[in-house]
Amino acid sequence: MSLYQVQKFIFEATGDRRLGDLFDRDPESFLAGYDLTAREKAALAHLDVGTLYLMGVHPHLLLALAAKGKIHWPDYIAALRRADEAAGQEV
Repeated sequence: MSLYQVQKFIFEATGDRRLGDLFDRDPESFLAGYDLTAREKAALAHLDVGTLYLMGVHPHLLLALAAKGKIHWPDYIAALRRADEAAGQEV
């Protein structure tokens, strides 16, 4: 797993409007520029905040990604809870 690359991607895609627009248009091509595993690419391409949370992505970056993806707060919290439950952790 390349947590640094995942977080770098999120930082760049949410912090730079031009890069964010490129990601929105063609996520697969945009993600090819980062050293990521297939699982990481899938989680980012589908804005799977639950999986990214379990990977250890920093909460501030996750919130920025959720905002970019127009994931509403209750849905965001529900995704994190489902991820915790799936991983066998207490919520």
